[in-house]
Amino acid sequence: MNPKGFSLVELMVVLALIGITSTIAAVTLSSNDARLRAAASDFRFSLEKAKQEALARSLSVGVDFYDPASFDCNGDGDTDERDRCYITYADQDGADGFDPEQDVEIARTSLPSSLVLSDATGLRFSPFGGSRAASMEMRTAFRVDYHRCESQCMTVSYPIRVNHVGRIEIGEKEETCASCSLCESCP
Repeated sequence: MNPKGFSLVELMVVLALIGITSTIAAVTLSSNDARLRAAASDFRFSLEKAKQEALARSLSVGVDFYDPASFDCNGDGDTDERDRCYITYADQDGADGFDPEQDVEIARTSLPSSLVLSDATGLRFSPFGGSRAASMEMRTAFRVDYHRCESQCMTVSYPIRVNHVGRIEIGEKEETCASCSLCESCP
């Protein structure tokens, strides 16, 4: 640095470093967001499929959530905290909840450990495609390398709503700073 200020080379180096850091942060954010958006879209598709199965079979079709499941949900041979899934089934016995002895399993979908599906309770679609109103949220937490969040941990979530006539929609993305305990490691 000369007495009159920064040289052009010093300014170019600083601007290049800022640009590289911003690019890395944007790529990290967009890849995490894309994975979450894809998972939310897949989940919405599973609910739409359950509704269509109810119409096609003229039976109630349920979607039950297990986090963690009391059975081997992910097919690895162990029953542990990694057994997180939701099961779509044709309700043959009319009782609440999935009964593997009576009900017909249509699909079983594992949830990645990085995703949280909150406020999820069992959903039922009637033979006419209707359902009770429900609101859930799919979210993930990840570390960010820039200082938008003091904790360097951010959660991104999408609300998922089902209305009483069976319409399923994904709401707008919500981003919030979170406690670093939600991320894999604190700084």
